[in-house]
Amino acid sequence: MVVITEDQRDIILHAVQSMYTEVATRPEQEFHFPTGRAACEFVGYPAEELDALPDTAVESFAGVGYPFAAEVIRPGDTVLDIGSGSGTGVLIAAQRVGPA
Repeated sequence: MVVITEDQRDIILHAVQSMYTEVATRPEQEFHFPTGRAACEFVGYPAEELDALPDTAVESFAGVGYPFAAEVIRPGDTVLDIGSGSGTGVLIAAQRVGPA
């Protein structure tokens, strides 16, 4: 078991926040993990869905999966996004559920 002290927790939290702030504000920069359209396509986002999104949402993507592969979101559904990413997922979800 690993125990993280409060000081370590703060250091880790700051490092993660700083890294994802960099991805969001400087998507053209290279990172040690995939980002942007290439990352979207690598995890399964179809090109036609990405083409329909604003470039800024796709460019700053740093996610780890394609949550729509299970095809569980249907027109008329209510979807909650906690706002932890570039907006790629919530924009696709909005297209799938349709107008509120």
